[in-house]
Amino acid sequence: TALRCKVSLDISIEGNRTVTVHAMTEGSKSLDFKYTLSMEYPNSEYASQVSNALAVDEELHADRVHRTVRSDGTKLVAEFAAIDARMLRVSVNSFFDMAILATRTLDEL
Repeated sequence: TALRCKVSLDISIEGNRTVTVHAMTEGSKSLDFKYTLSMEYPNSEYASQVSNALAVDEELHADRVHRTVRSDGTKLVAEFAAIDARMLRVSVNSFFDMAILATRTLDEL
């Protein structure tokens, strides 16, 4: 059976900005687990800067997880594919930590 989940979150970063996250997870017994998220930023330059900052960090387990990061207008889009749900969770969790740090850093400039 396939695992499907849609998530919509509002994350407030130090009360200055709200980043909206929309995500969808898909998985099956074939161990082909995928996750796509979209984070809305106030303008395209902001999304592009965060995308560029996050794109340079490679996955620690590149043989088990693949991640692509790009900006699409005012949105940051990240796509993940992993061999199992655990590796997907670890990768996405780490990505959120880095995305929050990059966003806070831009807020301070």
